[in-house]
Amino acid sequence: MAAVIIEIAEGVKDVLDEASLSQEFTAQRSYQPQMDLADLASLLVTVVPKGLSLAAATRAEARYDYDVDVAVQKLFTNTADAGEAAKLAEIDGLMLLVEEIADLFYANKLSGLATIGTASCVMATNSPIYVPEHMEQM
Repeated sequence: MAAVIIEIAEGVKDVLDEASLSQEFTAQRSYQPQMDLADLASLLVTVVPKGLSLAAATRAEARYDYDVDVAVQKLFTNTADAGEAAKLAEIDGLMLLVEEIADLFYANKLSGLATIGTASCVMATNSPIYVPEHMEQM
């Protein structure tokens, strides 16, 4: 039997793999989404189990909130010679994919989990939208 957060992360990965989104990829689950630049030649989507919060829901029941990150990473194919418009177009495509992923899960139930049955996404955030240091390296 797996931990609930692992079941949720696997469920998120499976939903991503089955979804029809603007870009094709096969999601993977990992504890560390940081890869070598060579590994990012193609689009990499990584599901990372991140955290657990436990709070009293009632006197007799607890509320469990599980945090799962979805990392979207890709080495830019447009070099410095390609021009600003080409760079923007590539980044804009990744931003669209991130929004599609958030829309896929927000306020929807993830079902078929062996331990808890279903899980609901109650919040989706994208902050920071990108990491400037990573943009300089890529």
